[in-house]
Amino acid sequence: MATRPEDWDCTLQAYRASRGSGASGCGLGVHPWFAHLVDGETMGWLSRLEQSLTEHLDLIVGEIGLDKAAIAPETGRCEFDAQLLCFKAQLELAARMNRPVSVHNVRCHGLMFDIMCGMEALPPAIALHSYSGSADMAASFCKMKKFGDRFFFGFSAGVNLRAKKTLSVIQAIDSSRILLESDSNCLGGGELLLMCQSIASAKGINVEEVAQLTSANAHRLVSAHL
Repeated sequence: MATRPEDWDCTLQAYRASRGSGASGCGLGVHPWFAHLVDGETMGWLSRLEQSLTEHLDLIVGEIGLDKAAIAPETGRCEFDAQLLCFKAQLELAARMNRPVSVHNVRCHGLMFDIMCGMEALPPAIALHSYSGSADMAASFCKMKKFGDRFFFGFSAGVNLRAKKTLSVIQAIDSSRILLESDSNCLGGGELLLMCQSIASAKGINVEEVAQLTSANAHRLVSAHL
């Protein structure tokens, strides 16, 4: 998953090189942490993203999103206007090109819900990455008119196990919508296992079942447009 335009080429190269080893998906996008660094006027980066999606039919869009807690080191403030512009542009592109998205969301769940509710079209599958919202908010996403069946909820040990509510949120979400995530540049087997064990505990099933169902869910996500 790439987070800014300068990473897109090397991410694509790594994905192509790993196809034979079972890699199932690759995403290109602009993360909210870097939204203020791309050109919001000419939007040349968006044209480049569209071209990459056109050339590679198996790509998804991500990681995109909103983050009210992010302070840009270049300016010393949260560049939320740039985030909104960047997020909406990528979400609309993904919807138009029928590509799944991976979405980062910190302290913006209600706003993001409203944005998506106001759109005429949404991507075919939407992964709410390292989901930190409430169980009630998850239920609202799942009940969204026309689009509720498109949402998945990812959980990673490094982010989600710091919050006491996480296990109760996992309990409330249907197993067919849960994703197991590392949220790391390096695939950390220990953290993946810890999160897998936590999901198993919340759902009352074993680790092997969690691995199977989250793998199946991930495949449904990245292939929703194929």
